[in-house]
Amino acid sequence: MSGEIPSDIPKSRETILKVATKFNIYFLLVITLLAGAMAIVGIIQMNNAGKETLKGVPEYALLLVVGMIGFSLFFPWFTALFFARHCIVAAEQLEAENRDLRVRLEAVEYLLRGVKR
Repeated sequence: MSGEIPSDIPKSRETILKVATKFNIYFLLVITLLAGAMAIVGIIQMNNAGKETLKGVPEYALLLVVGMIGFSLFFPWFTALFFARHCIVAAEQLEAENRDLRVRLEAVEYLLRGVKR
């Protein structure tokens, strides 16, 4: 392997980093936490079954269902964007370190060639 990066990888990274901005990640985190809190409030209100909403559906059941649906929809997107951004940044740091090590190795090889002569 020559150590070259295929041409489509930088384009893919750029696209993912455009989508996985910190704002998008934190926005999805807030939505996920609100949906989870809504589900927890629904669970807590089960003991205090009182108000009824749409056609006799208890309020706690509505909160629980909407909270669970919201959490299950947004949590996977949050985790995917969070870890994709984290992995891309880590890969870029490793590539930069690899470039530095390669330059140092070439410098040492050049010096060793000069010493042998």
